[in-house]
Amino acid sequence: MYSATERAALEWAEHLTQSKPVDDHYYDKLATALGEKGLVDVTIAVNAINSWNRIVKTFKPEVGNYQPQ
Repeated sequence: MYSATERAALEWAEHLTQSKPVDDHYYDKLATALGEKGLVDVTIAVNAINSWNRIVKTFKPEVGNYQPQ
């Protein structure tokens, strides 16, 4: 259902989210599948989303009450 590139991106996201160490062989495998720019893009996206999730878990904002002014 997912392309090889999408599977590589999901694998990388899972690897980073679980804070697993990244050895050179694994890095090269993912860099080959995603390209250097793709690897950087996915890494930044995963880190941003993980940060947002941690903020929400910490401050537990009430959801659904935002009213634009």
